[in-house]
This record gives sequence, C-alpha cells and structure tokens, in this order.
Amino acid sequence: MLRLESVGRSFGSLRALHDISFELNRGEVLALIGPNGAGKTTLVNQISGLDDGKKGRIWYNGREITGTPAYKRARDGIGRTFQLVKLIEGLPILDNVMSGCYRNAASNLFAVTFGLSAVEKDEAGMRKEAQRTLDFVGLGHIDATQSIATLSYGQQRLVEIARALALKPALLLLDEPAAGLNTSEAQNLVPLIRQIRDSGIAVLLIEHNMRLVAEASDRCFVMHLGERLAEGTFSEISANPQVRKAYLGVGDGDA
Repeated sequence: MLRLESVGRSFGSLRALHDISFELNRGEVLALIGPNGAGKTTLVNQISGLDDGKKGRIWYNGREITGTPAYKRARDGIGRTFQLVKLIEGLPILDNVMSGCYRNAASNLFAVTFGLSAVEKDEAGMRKEAQRTLDFVGLGHIDATQSIATLSYGQQRLVEIARALALKPALLLLDEPAAGLNTSEAQNLVPLIRQIRDSGIAVLLIEHNMRLVAEASDRCFVMHLGERLAEGTFSEISANPQVRKAYLGVGDGDA
C-alpha cells in the first residue's frame, strides 16, 4: 500500500530526514516511534504531500506519488490527522466530519452552481456517511448539530479521526492521536485502531504512548535524528539496546 525509498529532507544545514525506506501493507498498523525531533511528523508531511523534500521516492497503492500535491493524495485516499487537532471551529460537529466526504461526492461544479437535485442527494448521502463514521468512532450518542467547542479535547480527537475516515481512505496517517488524552481515553483508541486496521485500511501511527503502540501496532519503525534506528515487532524493538538508549535513555548497564 505504501513504499518509501531513500526519502530525505533538509532545512538549510539541518538534515531532518536521511535515507528513510520502509513498506506498509494493507490492513496493517505500522507504528512510527522515536524521541521528539526524530523527524516523524516531517516524514508524515512527506507522505501526505504537505511538504516535498525532493529527496527519495514514494509509492502509494502501486503508483509513484513523489511530487504529487497534497489535495491529489487526499483525493486518492490518503487521510491524516495532526499533532494538534485541526477542526473548523465555526462548523457543527457533523459538518466537520462531512468535510471529509467530498472526495466521494458525485455532483460536479455545474450541478452545484445551478442547484440541481444531484447536490441535495449528495448532501443527504454525506450527512448519513458522516453520522455513520461518528458512530464508528464511538460518538454516535452526541448531538452532532452542536458546535465543536462543546466537546472535550478527547472527543475532538475522535471527530478528527472520523473526518479522516469519512474520506474512505486506503491509507490513514495518525499523528499522535493520544496526545493530550487521559489514560482511559488513550486506551479506548486501541480497539478503534484495530477496527480501522481490520477494515482493510493501512495505518501509519505516530505515537509516544508505548502501551498504545504495544497493543495496537503490528510492527514498529524506530527513528532517531532523522534516520532509521530499528524495525520489528514491539517486543523486538523494546529489547533492542540501541532503541533503549536513544528512546528510553537506558543503556545495557542501567537498571
């Protein structure tokens, strides 16, 4: 589903990414982990098209997308969330989720301009899909006509995931979905991420919550100072001395 080959990114003399290569399969969760400043979000920006480092090559669903703009990658089924929740504050909850549905709208500009019935049909379909997605992430009980501001931060995180899922992505990039959540809220993400994976979506998960990574991921890719440090199952990487030293600050001789 996703393949990176020697992806790099520099900001002036600062090398943020160097020679990153890996593959992610359909229906798999790959956790991208590493200390702050390791280059994880920079890498996700490369994959989603928000930043083009012009180093290396990226393939998605069997087709090279290197240099393709972000809106085309989203249209082709690459959805994402962000470290800090990015929702449209002036819109109700349901409309925020609906904004992810437009990739699958049938109406064209002509129909919208002249108010043809196809537009109303599309709107009804998108509202139904948005509500279904809210149900999927566990927010089906809320009044979706409310403002986003009425929700807790944890609920806003779920709305952002719902919006990304409303795109009907084949690849979902989750950038620290547990950031700012309490222990219970973070743990509730585990079955949700598994459900997303089991639906056939490939998930790239950036996360610092190691319990979440251990329970939700199939494999881990560890980064340090913009480079690959290790790759394997959570058990394998957590026992890796280099990972323990770089990420956990624990050496072989430490207790």
